[in-house]
Amino acid sequence: MAVSSVSGVTSTYSISTTSVSSTTPSSCTTAVSSTTATSSTTSSTKTSASTTSTTVNYASATAKATSSTTVSYSGGASSTAKVSSTTSTSSTTATSSTTASSSTTAVSSTTVKIIKVGVDSELKETEVEQGSDLYDWLEENVMQPIKKFIDDIGEDIKAYDENNESEEVVFEANYFSSYNNVFVIKTPFDASVSFGVIGLSRMQEDTNTLNHEYGHTIQLENMGVFSYTTDVAIPSITANILDRLGKLPYDYYGSKWEAEADDLGNVERNNNNTPWPEDAYESYWDLIVLFFE
Repeated sequence: MAVSSVSGVTSTYSISTTSVSSTTPSSCTTAVSSTTATSSTTSSTKTSASTTSTTVNYASATAKATSSTTVSYSGGASSTAKVSSTTSTSSTTATSSTTASSSTTAVSSTTVKIIKVGVDSELKETEVEQGSDLYDWLEENVMQPIKKFIDDIGEDIKAYDENNESEEVVFEANYFSSYNNVFVIKTPFDASVSFGVIGLSRMQEDTNTLNHEYGHTIQLENMGVFSYTTDVAIPSITANILDRLGKLPYDYYGSKWEAEADDLGNVERNNNNTPWPEDAYESYWDLIVLFFE
């Protein structure tokens, strides 16, 4: 600071310097030198000049801003340097920076929320689609078959007649029917059987098969359970397996137990019914050895 005096004038200057340091929210440090000059003069003809400088340092930047203020004093008057104006400007700048930073943060936060809401919406839509696919699969593969099964059983119950003598009624049944007082069950297997009830294969729905199995039920009644099991059921199943394996050298329906079932069921065959030779079957062992030939 420079102070000048002029001859012929007695001037006394009292200089009071105050240093103020403040920190703004955006890491900005402001150093302010504030000078108050008080002039006491008996007679004044000239003006003394005092210069004060203000330096603003920003911790977050390399730039250095310097502003200066010139204060003029007229005789006898007390004046205060307008340093606060510079300080105010610096403070305003710092505040503006802080506001901008806050605004950016708010926008970023809003953007994140929007993105999150969008992702959540997509996840919910995916869950809905997956739930819909699962429902469709259950409807097609579980609910509809169950409903159809219940409906079919209902139809069979309504159509059931224990004394039915029609083959067509049996063939039209969904799961069960009756034929000449014998309970008939429709099966998905490629073989029909008879042991008190008739298991009629859906693949063998023809008159000869139905009546042949009916003939076996008469055999059971005539022979009893034990004799029927040992002399008809077991040999019949074994011969059927051999025939499917291509190891049976005779006509399947030519055996004495199968031929008798045809006779009892009034079946008339045009093939696969040539009678076996008399010595072809004397015991069950005669069938077992055929597996090894």
